[in-house]
Amino acid sequence: MKKPIFPCFIIKLPVLLFVLLLFTGCKNPGEKKTARQDNSLAVPAERGPATDTLVIDQLAAVFFTPGPLHRQQLKAQFTAAQYDGIDHECFYQMKNARTSLKEHWPQIRIYEVTDTLYLRFIREDGRPAGIDLNKKRDMCGLYIFNRKNDPVIADMMSIGTSLENYFTR
Repeated sequence: MKKPIFPCFIIKLPVLLFVLLLFTGCKNPGEKKTARQDNSLAVPAERGPATDTLVIDQLAAVFFTPGPLHRQQLKAQFTAAQYDGIDHECFYQMKNARTSLKEHWPQIRIYEVTDTLYLRFIREDGRPAGIDLNKKRDMCGLYIFNRKNDPVIADMMSIGTSLENYFTR
């Protein structure tokens, strides 16, 4: 007597579909990687190959990504799969951090920089603090600044804790 194929097929098909969804679920082609929040300011790349310095004199969160030339240099250091994975991780960490800032810290101005070479932060007492983005070897990052202390790079994996610890001390 032959075993019926139908019951086995009913179990295997949903499992197969679930596995396929897992592998394709992280890719969202309809979502744009350049989305900005209402309180953000994009520093335009049209001002030349690199905008020299961005001066920040208010509560701020500065998201940075390398410009095209620096991005090519970073890309050469990784395999295509590694680079794509890092780029993917950066995109979602930055998206999560922007959402957290917008929902829980709306008073903080969000800046997005790509081709800026230097960040100059002005403290309440007028003293500057500078960061040279050319020396950064990261695909992305987030500096937070409260005007009282030096700017710090935030841990985007635990953005809520980073923001709470920095802005409330």
